[in-house]
Amino acid sequence: MKTPKIAPQSVSDEEVTALKQAISDKRSHANEIERDLLIIDMMCMAGLRRGEVAGLLLSHL
Repeated sequence: MKTPKIAPQSVSDEEVTALKQAISDKRSHANEIERDLLIIDMMCMAGLRRGEVAGLLLSHL
């Protein structure tokens, strides 16, 4: 008998907004803020999971 697959949890719009605000407020890594916000936007727009983003290389883009 197969084990049923559990659908991945999705993130609400409010959670994404809170995450982006936390990134924007972080001053210790000011040089990476724009990059990090773009990564979050890319994940949301393309439906990427964190493991897929972690494995990305510049040559993949």
